[in-house]
Amino acid sequence: MLVKFAVDPQALHKESNPLPLQFDRLIERWENFGVLVNAWEVEDKIDSIEFSIREQLEEIFKDDEPPLRYRFIADTVPQVAWDTLDDDNIGSLNGWDGHFELAIIEETLAEIIGVGETGTPLSTEQRQELCGNVEPIGLAIADQARAWRRASTISRRGFEVGDDHETLWNERFSRLVEFSSQIVIIDAYALHDRQFSGFLKLLQLIDRDGQSCRVTLFSSPFEDTDEAVAKIRERLQEEVGRLSGGGVRQVTVRLLPLDKQEHDRRIRFDRSVYAPENSIALVFSGDEGIVPQSVGCTLQLSDDEYHPFDVMKETENELLGKARNLKWLVNEQDFVVLHPNSSVS
Repeated sequence: MLVKFAVDPQALHKESNPLPLQFDRLIERWENFGVLVNAWEVEDKIDSIEFSIREQLEEIFKDDEPPLRYRFIADTVPQVAWDTLDDDNIGSLNGWDGHFELAIIEETLAEIIGVGETGTPLSTEQRQELCGNVEPIGLAIADQARAWRRASTISRRGFEVGDDHETLWNERFSRLVEFSSQIVIIDAYALHDRQFSGFLKLLQLIDRDGQSCRVTLFSSPFEDTDEAVAKIRERLQEEVGRLSGGGVRQVTVRLLPLDKQEHDRRIRFDRSVYAPENSIALVFSGDEGIVPQSVGCTLQLSDDEYHPFDVMKETENELLGKARNLKWLVNEQDFVVLHPNSSVS
């Protein structure tokens, strides 16, 4: 669901007269759906960028501790030859297919090739003929790019009976997992019956596509007994020990009795928060890799007034406090399962 995008620093140059409002619309898309892949290049040219935009970018790049509000990659690849890009060789952007899907280009060039604020916009077929799977667009209308609109549509789409696990995972969650260091799931029933197998399937997918993630689950045991908790721990230790992809570093389980689980279900990938209407584990519990039951699932969007990450963190802290105040379960109501190859103590 995340869109990898690159920005020609010249598009933000003082002489290009970029409007702060245009950039504000872009960074709202960035926060909810984007990964900037050439942050190093933008940062390298930051002194030539329009002042108010430069201030925002400096704050963004200063915040390099996860979870990032604005995801970006600090590597020095790709290195696009922006200075030589013109209407004759715009097709060279297709050579970066796989590195990014969206290229925000200088406005004059955008107008010439029909992806600027004025003129007739390119159709999907014309754009693909021009530069393949990479979508070029000018800053003035960058927030209206097809890539963002597609991501927004996917983020609101629920899961339907018969949907293929692999397809919906790759479309919705795979890249989120790739760019997240922490995944938190609030789901009272994730450890019950078939949902447990769905939760384990989730761990396998995270392990495959993640980068040493820490996974935390707030849930409830199927019975309020030490024996039930011991069985959950034993099964998790066995399953986590089988993971071999390197994507899961640690699994932490925080347990509360069902009557203490007063919150809606949520799943957080760093700062991206989804609100499933039913157990997300249920989605992945179906036999033969298909969804057994329809589940609505919507990304909670951030804006100037509402920040789902902050709300989710308050909920996590509240649940953690409740778990720690209960004394009827093994190991103070939570336990950590480390991957055998993890160096975490």
